[in-house]
Amino acid sequence: MQPLTESALRRLEAGKYVGFARGILARKKKDGSVTVVLQKRLPGSNAKSSPPKHRIGVWPDSSLNDIELKAAEFRQLIDKGVLPKDQEKALKKAQEEEHAAKVKNAVTLMHLLEQYERSREIAEKGIAPSTKRDRRQTICLVFEEWLDKPIQLLTKEILENKFYEWSSQRGAREQAKKAIRYLRSLLNYAINMHEYIEKNPCDAFKSNISTSSTQNEEFLHQRETQELFDWIERLTNPGTKGAFVMEPFGFHPSEVSDRRDYMYQAVRLLLLTGLRRRELLQLRWDNVYLDEKEWREQNTEGPYFWIITSKQKQPFGVPITPAMMSSFRYLERKNKKKKNGFVFPSPAPGEKGEAPLDNERGAYPSLIKLIKPMKWVKKQRLTAQLLRKTFATTAYAIGYSLDQIDLYTGHQGRFKSRKVATHAYVTVQADNHRLGFEKISDALVGLQEVPDEAYYEILDDDEEAGEAFEVVPGGYSSVKN
Repeated sequence: MQPLTESALRRLEAGKYVGFARGILARKKKDGSVTVVLQKRLPGSNAKSSPPKHRIGVWPDSSLNDIELKAAEFRQLIDKGVLPKDQEKALKKAQEEEHAAKVKNAVTLMHLLEQYERSREIAEKGIAPSTKRDRRQTICLVFEEWLDKPIQLLTKEILENKFYEWSSQRGAREQAKKAIRYLRSLLNYAINMHEYIEKNPCDAFKSNISTSSTQNEEFLHQRETQELFDWIERLTNPGTKGAFVMEPFGFHPSEVSDRRDYMYQAVRLLLLTGLRRRELLQLRWDNVYLDEKEWREQNTEGPYFWIITSKQKQPFGVPITPAMMSSFRYLERKNKKKKNGFVFPSPAPGEKGEAPLDNERGAYPSLIKLIKPMKWVKKQRLTAQLLRKTFATTAYAIGYSLDQIDLYTGHQGRFKSRKVATHAYVTVQADNHRLGFEKISDALVGLQEVPDEAYYEILDDDEEAGEAFEVVPGGYSSVKN
């Protein structure tokens, strides 16, 4: 057999294999390049069949020296009973695994946070601006030195030390608990969606450190909701509101102003509907059907209004109960000409001419002066979230199931998968919810008694589990955000 040389390869005719020394074959292509293979069979294989060809390389892209070295490597592998292509597959797999490991180790906490935020956008969960901002600020504050480090380096010992470090600071324990809850959600995402890690180090807290939020354990008792409604009635009644500016209350005149009236009524309806603040404050009169002629034209059994839920972006019909009706009639009288199309109009709409009220927070300091102390509100403060939790707590206390409460608070719809028009969706939904909302309203205003033993301690879990009611020994968890 002739030796393998460059001059020999140049003299080859295109289209057929030519043999060289030590089992090397070469075939010239039309473009002048030469494919070089090694023809050699495995030990013990069928001697009657032609030896298989093992591709070595292409000349001149590969030098003859490289081709000879690779041919020698192939001969050794075949003598050991290993096919070169199997060896190459194994090497490629090992390289891919090594690369994947490097990618996993390169996933920093900040990178994971950004991935998690994008996944929340796709799932349309946890995307409220306040939620996104609070999650990011909390993670970046508590775990600042870990933002640029791989999440694989986080251990339960590191997290415990971080928790105790923050908990030892005055007033920072709740921040530390919240940070661990947020981190648990991020790391669960890393496990379930990307397999970056195998175990969540935050799980160690479940057995020896409580990270539940005390804020989510709070709600208003029936006596307090009755008292709240009574004070709002007096604060918005032209005949009685003036008395608050004098002794014994000593309110500032702004606390009984027209603008504050809208805030007090917003508080009242937040409690009676269980809606989120922005869902209620952005309500337009066009979507409210108060009079019988209006709601009969919509083929419903009674008055109602509808919104688009702020998180699920789904239409949601809410029946107007007798207790709610008084607020809507008050607001209707207050805005007779409806120059501003919002039920809760902004006093300063700007160039747009109309805009909704920004928030109802100005009402809370005045109301807290009147209803303190509150039995199940440890921090003695009112918020829209507290009112929403009170609505759900009351519903549960009078016997409604967790699934029913999910429906009443706008977390899921019975007709979500059906292709129905919005007006048909919300009218059927409002009628289906009517009896439930009426009973909850009756309990909140005191027309139906709710005994103390009907209330249970509200417990919280991490961000994901805490978005739903969860039955637990002796009670149930907080309503979804």
